[in-house]
Amino acid sequence: MNSSGTLTRATINATVAFFMASAFVGLNNNAVAQSATAPGETGQLQSRIIGGEITPIAQVPATVALLRKARVELDGDLFQAQFCGGTVIADRWVLTAAHCLIDLEGNVVAANTLSVLSGSADLNAPSNQPIDVVRIITHAGFQSVEEGQDIALLELQLDAQVTPVSLNEFPVVDNELAFIAGWGAVNAADAERGQSFPNQLLGTFVNTTPGSICGTRFPDYNGFTDDTNICAGAIGGGRDSCQGDSGGPLYKVDPLTNRAVAIAGITSWGISCGLAQNPGVYTNVSSYVGWVREQLAPFNVQLRVQNTNPALDGNPDSGRLPTPAPAPTTPVQQQPSNDGVNVVADSSSDDDGFFSGTFGLSTLLLLLLSLARQQYNKSSRSPH
Repeated sequence: MNSSGTLTRATINATVAFFMASAFVGLNNNAVAQSATAPGETGQLQSRIIGGEITPIAQVPATVALLRKARVELDGDLFQAQFCGGTVIADRWVLTAAHCLIDLEGNVVAANTLSVLSGSADLNAPSNQPIDVVRIITHAGFQSVEEGQDIALLELQLDAQVTPVSLNEFPVVDNELAFIAGWGAVNAADAERGQSFPNQLLGTFVNTTPGSICGTRFPDYNGFTDDTNICAGAIGGGRDSCQGDSGGPLYKVDPLTNRAVAIAGITSWGISCGLAQNPGVYTNVSSYVGWVREQLAPFNVQLRVQNTNPALDGNPDSGRLPTPAPAPTTPVQQQPSNDGVNVVADSSSDDDGFFSGTFGLSTLLLLLLSLARQQYNKSSRSPH
């Protein structure tokens, strides 16, 4: 950041490079997280998530966790293995962020180093077994999160056993209600405390701003966003994605049914987490539907597109999101809580990508990973 507290282009590039390297070594979860309430409760969102609440997987069944396979095989600790999120868009295909899949040397990681957890909200008590990744496809034009094209596809060894979500093809509407979900940090790190990460899936409502006007409305982002991005958050701050949420979904919400009906964005980057006038930045899925179709054409994959309701299951109430809470008009003060949240000796900022999932090799390694995690990479926020 510069003296005014904003990220410069050079700072973002350096941060992203550092975080991606750190993530690959093995950090804990980063990305935006939501505040938690008891499962099933739909009251006011809690300030501790950076605006979210515990979210049953039935509400957002296509949401998945990306895991470092080595950590899963080491001790089965999925909480430490999780480093990014993703969204199931076909039986064996997951949409995620490209920056989640880049190692410290700038190369795409090997598919056999990853696995995906689907159909489960609790990393400490998963309902299913992780599924191995057999193929990774990243956008050929991806260089860094702030340059865009932060999109990738993962092919799974087995069906995800969840209903794929539709790809949004419609233009993003200003101030449209959307929903984000992930296992990312519930607070931004600062000099006095590290970040806390949830074992439970968290989610929160945000409002969208088209990338084409994001830089005008939010000066810190001027020159960094365009039509291929979506900015989303709360005007007063307090609701956002954070380190560990990278690659996860920004869902389009049907206002009539209050359901997540399509994936509109992919969590990419931002400036810190939950700050007023600094929304999260998401890859605009509608700009890349053609790219997704082109990549999956050789595999004869059938995609759901536009606003088709994925018919989550036979229960008409299943999949309904909690009632949106009024957007805060002033920045929310983060109040750490341990309900459904694991506290990690980790620093601030962003690191998503291959960052989370500490291996516990030594106290020194933990500290180093913590520092790396602070860099903002929502796996990029400066990737979240």
